[in-house]
Formats: sequence, structure tokens, C-alpha cells
Amino acid sequence: MKNKVAYNHWICCYDIRDAKRLAKVHQTLSMLGIALNYSVFYLYMTLPQFEQLCRNLKKLIKAEDDVRLYVSSALQTAQFVGETMLEGVNLINAKGVLI
Repeated sequence: MKNKVAYNHWICCYDIRDAKRLAKVHQTLSMLGIALNYSVFYLYMTLPQFEQLCRNLKKLIKAEDDVRLYVSSALQTAQFVGETMLEGVNLINAKGVLI
């Protein structure tokens, strides 16, 4: 019997002082998650993927930067206040699964 891979939901938010580092962090997260805001991302990944992301981010940032990752609930359980996404927009993960 195959082991089922466990995925976790994450919110990553950051404040990067340098424009070049900011662009690199944003690009890294854009390849893995969904931008909820310019400096806030939703991620759905396994623990090894999460650990690799942390290693990659540590290589990109400096001591004056601030990157935070929080365990989260599934994106579809989020509560929105104010302007939300356009109706009819569907979000899918990297494997093409609707989230």
C-alpha cells in the first residue's frame, strides 16, 4: 500500500528591503503559490517542499528582511472583507487541481 503524501496549507508574507531581493523572493513564491496580495502568498505543499522553500528563501534574504510562513486552512475557507476576486475565477494548484 502506498503512503499518502500529506500536504499543508501555508500563508507566506514578507517585507524585503532591497528591490532586487524583493523581486527574487516574489518570483520564487510565484512559482509555488498563489499571490493573494503583492507580498502575501497562499501555498499548498508537502513538508519536504516547505523545507526546500525555506532553504531557498534563506539564500535570498538578508538579516534586515522579514519573511514569515504560517500554517493555514484551505484557501476556500477564507473569509473576505472588502473587494474580493472576480466571480467566475477558479484557482488551481500546480497539479491542476481546483482549490
